Amino acid sequence: MRLVALPTTRMVRFAPPDGPNAPLFLCSQLSKTPEQAGPTAGLTSLKSLDTTVLDDYQPYHAARADLLARAGQRDEAVAAYDRAIALTTNATEREFLKRQRRACRP
Repeated sequence: MRLVALPTTRMVRFAPPDGPNAPLFLCSQLSKTPEQAGPTAGLTSLKSLDTTVLDDYQPYHAARADLLARAGQRDEAVAAYDRAIALTTNATEREFLKRQRRACRP
């Protein structure tokens, strides 16, 4: 896992994308952080992004919800799942996110 993450980190560090889609690219890369360092590190990484661009980006909210749930922050995870569900146009994805949301409730 670490070997896969290292080239991604180098790519972001040495050749960050420019333009309005940069936060979307970085979000997809930073969502891999938990695989290396845990959900709290992933949440910290996501907080570093420009969320004004990501507010309507469903994968951001889905990834954030997953990280919050894994970090034990259930109420925040439910809110993030709600936002991801609201932004989802795919019925299969919506059902998956709803199941994940239900799993946050003990």
